[in-house]
Amino acid sequence: MDVSSLESIIRGYGIAIDRRTLQAALDDPEHGTAFAEWARLHLGPDNLLSRDELALYASLDKSGQVDKLVASQDLAAVQALSEREIQTAIDELNRSTAAIVKQSESLKQQQDALAKLVKTNAKVEEDRSDLVFQRNQKHDSDRKKMMTSVEELSQSLEYRASDIEQQSKVSGNGLQQALDSLLHSDDKLLLSLRKLGLELETEDPEDRENVEKLREICMRLIKYTVETVRTKLDRLYLEALSSAHHNGVASHPSDDVKTSQEELESLYAEILPVAQMSVEQQYLEPALKSLSSKNGQSLHRSAAAIVYVR
Repeated sequence: MDVSSLESIIRGYGIAIDRRTLQAALDDPEHGTAFAEWARLHLGPDNLLSRDELALYASLDKSGQVDKLVASQDLAAVQALSEREIQTAIDELNRSTAAIVKQSESLKQQQDALAKLVKTNAKVEEDRSDLVFQRNQKHDSDRKKMMTSVEELSQSLEYRASDIEQQSKVSGNGLQQALDSLLHSDDKLLLSLRKLGLELETEDPEDRENVEKLREICMRLIKYTVETVRTKLDRLYLEALSSAHHNGVASHPSDDVKTSQEELESLYAEILPVAQMSVEQQYLEPALKSLSSKNGQSLHRSAAAIVYVR
């Protein structure tokens, strides 16, 4: 029995149903065949009232004829359910209850696992904050030391130039050429030091742009991860609910099913921070550490250059 035939039969009895849900039930690898056979046996005039029959019954009930017909019949003649039929129904209910309990335990285990991840998130966040704080402190300290060295070297050069100028005034024109050569060399050195100071205070635009792109990619990855996990949880829940329904559970959900649904919904709020923590640890933090290491190496090279000039 295909989905079109089954949908036509169900809608013929005035029952509204979603075609995709019906198709998913037929395509189920475990219960699809059994569901199709059940529909073939039970969805028929022997078990369901047609629209005309339902309208006729409603009309008779409204006019009071149904009560008269019931009173005129001997209900004692109606055949009671056999022990075997009752036992079969009980077994079906037990199996459905066991499936619901199993699903509830699975959801509880998932909730416990997520709760553990959430607890570790605080520790990871604290460690990351400490790492960023220490890195910034070290960077600021290295920058201050470098700027102090540049200022000291500049003052030393200024004092040196002043001394040479005084000596040149005393010794006369004979030292003018030597003084000009030294001052020209010092000017070049001061220009190089000024450029070095500007480089120390300027952030690499390419590194900043790469970090922003990486953050944007991480946000999209977090979004896709959250949507994937939610979809998997929804599918598992709907499969379990569909399985319980196909095994004979009443159309109204029991308290256990409602509890399972509430627990499932409570997990949604925990997916985003867990996914964010995982993506940042795996991709963003290594990139930031690499950039910090690169900046640190640049500072060390600049310091070595100043020591060499001295």
